[in-house]
Amino acid sequence: MDVFSYLSVYVSLILALAVSRNLIGLATLIEQRARVTWSWPFLAWSCLFVILGALEWWSMLDWRGFTSYYVLEFFLMLVKPTLFFLMCALLFPRFPESGPIDLGQHYERVRPWVFSIGAGYALMYLAVSAVQTRKHGAAFFGETMTPSDWVLTFVTATVLTLAAATRSSRYHAVLPPLVLVLIVAMFL
Repeated sequence: MDVFSYLSVYVSLILALAVSRNLIGLATLIEQRARVTWSWPFLAWSCLFVILGALEWWSMLDWRGFTSYYVLEFFLMLVKPTLFFLMCALLFPRFPESGPIDLGQHYERVRPWVFSIGAGYALMYLAVSAVQTRKHGAAFFGETMTPSDWVLTFVTATVLTLAAATRSSRYHAVLPPLVLVLIVAMFL
């Protein structure tokens, strides 16, 4: 087993736990739907997190060309999946044995945490790219991070920081589609 395969197993476990938390939470809500008060932002983010989990796993391929790894690089490999796990774990409420499950109230309670972590997650993209560029050189940088990627990353981090700070239901209603557009723009 090469070093990349060895290290990527650990990262994959964190991502798998995050995505499974998300999918189990959705399945539980469907089972308990009679007790659930639904929330558009909550549902949209839970679906976006499934997509983000797949994209985060796919982005690990950027590390496969490294022939040696240092602790800092391995730490950077772990930070984004760990932040992603925290976002997924916080998004879903603990499900009580009985009584109502109000997703809107829960979303409002965890919103500052989820989106502050999300802004950090977006900014970690820049740190990871900087380390990969240092290791592989300017040609590698041009393959992974264009100037528009830098701008989109800062815009995403700003939008998520505002989401952590604002309670506006209109802002939170348009936020998931906006972030989806930013994600698609980064991968085009």
